Amino acid sequence: MRPISLLVLLFLSTGCTSDKDTQVSSLQVKPSKEETTAERVTGVVAEPSVKSSIKLEAGTFEQRGHSYQLNGEKYTTESARLVKGVAVFNSKMSEQGVLKGSFVVQCQQDIDFMKQSFSIESIALETYRLTPLETHADLYDLYQRLQGYEQLSLVEIEIDYSRHRNAELY
Repeated sequence: MRPISLLVLLFLSTGCTSDKDTQVSSLQVKPSKEETTAERVTGVVAEPSVKSSIKLEAGTFEQRGHSYQLNGEKYTTESARLVKGVAVFNSKMSEQGVLKGSFVVQCQQDIDFMKQSFSIESIALETYRLTPLETHADLYDLYQRLQGYEQLSLVEIEIDYSRHRNAELY
């Protein structure tokens, strides 16, 4: 019985080693980064946007996506600008949300110096909600500027993940 099990083991192990090696070529993309004036001032360079196109037999279908690093997570959106009401997709959580158009910041000092650009609402001890006074402000540009302030220990853009329900609740 023992020689048969050894033969079966030998047969199975030779079958596994006779596989052909397949080589997988990897595509390396080198993103080009251009610094804007706002980025030079704050010293933060934005993550480059990702664009792709897919060709179909019936024609060309272009899928455009822009990628952003927000609140420590990667988000994608179809919009070139982040403004209030834009839908964003969190890749890690696989959830879609909508930008609320405001920021939550933590600061141990007085933040009255922000009153020129934001309306300030205290929501907890040393925690504030900043809403831009400009209605169609580029939220990503403001987010990067806020991250450049050393006085602010936390800067997060507010995203609403609640789903709109069309069904009646019983």
